[in-house]
Amino acid sequence: MPYMSYPYIVQPLPYEYDALEPAIDAETVRIHHNNHYQTYVDKLNVTMRAFPQLQGILLEKLLTNPHLVPPAARESVQHNGGGVMNHYLFFNMLRPYRDMNRPPYDIEVKLDKSFGSYENFVREFSEAGADVFGSGYAILTQTCKGALLITTKANQDTVLPYGLKPLLLIDVWEHAYYLRYKSSRVDYLQRIWSVINWDVVL
Repeated sequence: MPYMSYPYIVQPLPYEYDALEPAIDAETVRIHHNNHYQTYVDKLNVTMRAFPQLQGILLEKLLTNPHLVPPAARESVQHNGGGVMNHYLFFNMLRPYRDMNRPPYDIEVKLDKSFGSYENFVREFSEAGADVFGSGYAILTQTCKGALLITTKANQDTVLPYGLKPLLLIDVWEHAYYLRYKSSRVDYLQRIWSVINWDVVL
């Protein structure tokens, strides 16, 4: 996975800032990507600079195995490293706006098997995201046995230490939607499906 080793850099967007309109406005994308994501990258690099023994280890491994990180760096790696990983996944899982952006047939079959239908999946996922207290993420994950689960994480925590693979991750921090949707996270979660990049899901 690129961008996941020291020194960390912000992943360039695979689309223009305004490509997600009208689901997500260009100014939100610009601030979210260039300011918030960049801040986590900068803070993680500062931490890692002081721990050269960690610099050759991929971030995914550090987040999956927190015992590998010295106690003095553990909180920063969990928070800032989680911020880097989560933002990398989020921006990479979006694509330019497409009306009626349904998943391909093979993905719908998998979602039907696990959630009854694509519509049920969207409803359950959106409800989970709306119920996140404060800031965090709604995530479609896969267990080591291949089962699909919807879960949530607060702040910049990740699912990696729990043996789960993130397949689809949606940011529900206020800065991901506030400029357009104000306090209505529900409206944001209803519109974001038009910009999901199903090519990288499942």
